[in-house]
Amino acid sequence: MSLLTVTRNTKIYVVAPPRVSTGGPELLHQLAYHLRVDLGLEAYMYYYPEMQGDPVHPNYRSYANPISKQILDEPENIVIVPELASTIRLFSRFHNIQKVIWWLSVNNFVASTLPYAHMGVVREILFRFAKFVYRSIVKRLPTSHGLRTKALAIRLFGDRESSWEEMTNNKELMMRLMKALPVFQANLHLCQSYYALEFLSSLRFSNVAYLSDYLSDDFLRESVDVAGKEDIVAFSPSKGWAFTWRVMRAAPHLRFESIYGLSRRGVVELLRRAKVYIDFGSHPGKDRLPREAAILGCCIVVGKRGSARNEYDVPIPQRYKFAMDERNVSTIVCTIEECVKGYEAVVREFEPYREWIRREPEIFRNCVRKIFG
Repeated sequence: MSLLTVTRNTKIYVVAPPRVSTGGPELLHQLAYHLRVDLGLEAYMYYYPEMQGDPVHPNYRSYANPISKQILDEPENIVIVPELASTIRLFSRFHNIQKVIWWLSVNNFVASTLPYAHMGVVREILFRFAKFVYRSIVKRLPTSHGLRTKALAIRLFGDRESSWEEMTNNKELMMRLMKALPVFQANLHLCQSYYALEFLSSLRFSNVAYLSDYLSDDFLRESVDVAGKEDIVAFSPSKGWAFTWRVMRAAPHLRFESIYGLSRRGVVELLRRAKVYIDFGSHPGKDRLPREAAILGCCIVVGKRGSARNEYDVPIPQRYKFAMDERNVSTIVCTIEECVKGYEAVVREFEPYREWIRREPEIFRNCVRKIFG
């Protein structure tokens, strides 16, 4: 069943930021590609905000998606926007076209709508000021000093991810934010994660459908030499750094290596050598890094936040998921040690997760056919 009307003359416009290479924009380009190639539909990328020069990031040129400079406001056409406030506001320009919001992240919606919240704005200003200082000064320090300074900033200003999570759980606030934007104009809400699906269902949205994502074929074809694994615990300081720092301080004997500042190829090479990947971030959607790490042969240890709470978005054994509680730090360290020392045995527990990741491309294509076919 589809809540959209798709005809032979339908034009579909997928809105994405120009020249940005992250998980969300990649998924938007993948959707336009499959709409064209699998379903034979007339799908275009519409880059917003507009910029001079080529708006396509080099990483996405291989999709060869056509670009449209305008959106034709016709009843048979469809515009698809990510969940950011700036792109949702594009709906106000149109009166006839079918409108779709793709919830690639829950937290990004909250963060992008803070000017409408009438609360948490001062805290967000402090966070952004701290981020500016970090990028301008701290980032130039040696890595160890920079990470320590970031940990101190979190202690002074608070944990930004926890702040977002608190606001997400405030249903009254969420409804106020949505009413301040043309959210309710959407004919359909697509959810990249079950976490987003549960979020919208809790707010009593009924016009929702699941459309997740997948790792690219190039990534799935990456080879892994298990014998070449080293006693490395990989992490990203941009994901739950406050709690990650506590874990690292409790385990000085373990070898932690950050993906921060590495090129895309550098991240792949680090994960190929590492035995463990830890992620105590907010998991605002079905994050790619845990899946990429698993495909490259890492054991995965995560915090129970966002999408990592449920068994669908991060389907790993429960003993590798932990509540974000100071009292769990010693148990987390013991689990990481077990993954490092008994890697050959432990890594087999993640084989069902890796098989599920390998099936995602076909699951995605089936969902696209069901929604737009």
